[in-house]
Order: sequence, then structure tokens, then C-alpha cells
Amino acid sequence: MNDSDPQTPMPEPRPIFYGAYERAVDGKGRFNLPFRFQRVGTEAGVEKYIASEGPDTLLTVFPYGEWRRMFERLKGQSTTPERRAMVRRLSSGTHTLEPDRQGRVVLPPEVLGRAGIAGRVVVVGMGHYMELWDPERFRRAQEAPPAPDPDFINGFYQE
Repeated sequence: MNDSDPQTPMPEPRPIFYGAYERAVDGKGRFNLPFRFQRVGTEAGVEKYIASEGPDTLLTVFPYGEWRRMFERLKGQSTTPERRAMVRRLSSGTHTLEPDRQGRVVLPPEVLGRAGIAGRVVVVGMGHYMELWDPERFRRAQEAPPAPDPDFINGFYQE
């Protein structure tokens, strides 16, 4: 089959998250995902996301299908003891998030606490995933960002 064949299914577009949104976090660890970030994590008719510890001691949130694709890619790499330990750490620190009717998701308060999040959270779109930040830490990071890398900036605008 080729690209012009009407029987060839089009691949699902990858979600793109952008922007930063501050949200309240209640005592149970619930907060609202930004409306524009909702409904892209649908898998078999069920909207869900995977949250895990990410780089820079942040929490990351992926649509389920995106996280699964990345996890399978990671699992397909070499199976050294070090690699298995990394997969184990990633897997054991994940949490499934399924928004309720109000768009709220819940993460255990102790998980949020390890990322320094209590009371408020900033949800930052990072392309195909989201980051969860403590608002004050996010503000400090934005005040002193590293100098832009010209290759990165030029690559963004390249067709």
C-alpha cells in the first residue's frame, strides 16, 4: 500500500501540549488538568494518562498511548542489569491518572510532595508530555533561564 491508497490508515497525530497553567491541589492530591490538555489521552474510549518521576526531580504526565510507546521502546533496548534497574525504577514510580467528570486527576500527596508540590501546581506543556512544577520553583526557573541555544531555536523554525 502507498500513501495515496485510501485503505491506508492515517497515523494518529501525536498530542502537542504547550503553555503553562497554575492549578490548586486539594488535600487528596486532586487538581484539574488544563482544559486544552484534556481528552488527548484517550485509549480504547477511556481517557487516561501516566504520571512518573521525570528528569530534574519533576513529575511528568504522558497520554497513556504515548507513554506506552516510549516504555516499549525502552524495554526493547539491551537487557543489562543496569537497564533493568532503570526500567524497574521508572515502572514502579508510575501512576495512572483518569480524569473525573470535572477534569480532575489525583496523585498521592506523598508523590506530589517528593516533587515539592503542595497546595498549587503549574502544569507545563512540553510537546508530547507535561511537567508538574511547584509554582515558586517554576517562577525561579523562568527568571534565570539558560541562554537560548541557536541550533535549538533554528531547528524549531526549520521546515
